[in-house]
Amino acid sequence: MRHRNWCRAAAVVAVLSVAGLAVGGCATGPMKMGNPPAVDRLAELSAGVSTAKDVIAVLGEPKGRGAARSPTFGLKESWLYESMEVDGTKARMRMLMVFLDKDTGVYQGHMWMASGMLFGQTK
Repeated sequence: MRHRNWCRAAAVVAVLSVAGLAVGGCATGPMKMGNPPAVDRLAELSAGVSTAKDVIAVLGEPKGRGAARSPTFGLKESWLYESMEVDGTKARMRMLMVFLDKDTGVYQGHMWMASGMLFGQTK
């Protein structure tokens, strides 16, 4: 458990360092970390039917695994797929959370987020 926390902290430091370099102008071109989640393939998965093996076949191995609790749905296993691209003053982060039944490993659904940001720009 301690190793996992250290790895997560190291990943956060790495992302912030890369973003800082890009903002500072030291970057020579676009920098990419991770692979963008294959959200266009989510339709191939069926909630309550697809298995964890199906999810891996469609989306590949997740970058992280954990658990999430909802008052409505209870405890679910969660898998994280993420990527970040930094180019000068622009950054784009994409995250996909996939939820599986903690006991059966059956796909329950997903949550998809993306952001585009400009650093140092005000209106």
